[in-house]
Parts: sequence; structure tokens; C-alpha cells
Amino acid sequence: MNPSSGPSNGPVHVKLTVREGKGGGTDWEHVRVNGTDYAYHYTGGSKEHGNHVAYKGRGKTTLHVELLDPHDRYEIRGCTFKPEIPDEFWFTRTDATNALVHDACNLLASTEYTILVLDTKLDNIVPCHPMMKNIPPP
Repeated sequence: MNPSSGPSNGPVHVKLTVREGKGGGTDWEHVRVNGTDYAYHYTGGSKEHGNHVAYKGRGKTTLHVELLDPHDRYEIRGCTFKPEIPDEFWFTRTDATNALVHDACNLLASTEYTILVLDTKLDNIVPCHPMMKNIPPP
């Protein structure tokens, strides 16, 4: 199945854009950090919002998260998972604008992953969160 239209296992490309302010459009999420408004937007994943659904037991899935248009201001600093499920979901940062979110696909489980983006101008960490979910094979 095409990674942008439904469940899949294997590499999936996800792009993230972060901006200061409330703008961006209807598909943008908004968050306030230390009195500063930010807008962020994901593309890619199962439904083009950064979310991803994979089949349990069909091999590991890796989301390649790319931070677009960092303008020498934004960089990926980390990732959190809610809930944390050790050995099922984990994160590695490859450089300031690229990261990997790993899903072992061994459990029927879902988590909200949050990419933590540093605004180097204001020293704010901007949380950007879609969801990951494993479902039974058809």
C-alpha cells in the first residue's frame, strides 16, 4: 500500500515545517511556548499529516522526518513518546534538520510522537506531535 494513503511497513518520508506566529492555514497546528506563538505543519505519513499506521509483525517501520525551511533558526533537538513503549518506538537524530522515528511493529500499540524543534533565536523548544499506530495485518 502507498505510504501516503494507508498502512505500510518500511521507510516513510515525513516533512515538518515550523514558523513563528499563528499563520499557516487550516492544516496547520498551533502551540504557544513561553509567550511566543508557533505554527507547524506535517506532510507525508499515512494520511499526509505526519501520522503513520503500520502492520504489526510485518517488519520495522522508520519515519524519516525532515525539517523544511529551517532558515538557520530551527533545528530538531529530540523526540518524546506518549505513552513511552520501550523497544517498540524510539528516535535517532541524524543532523539538525533530519531525524528517524523507529517503530519495531512487534506490538499492537499506538503512541503520540512529538518532534522537539529548537527555535535558536528565542531558545524555545517547540513540540510538534502527530501519532503512530500498529494494527493487525488484514
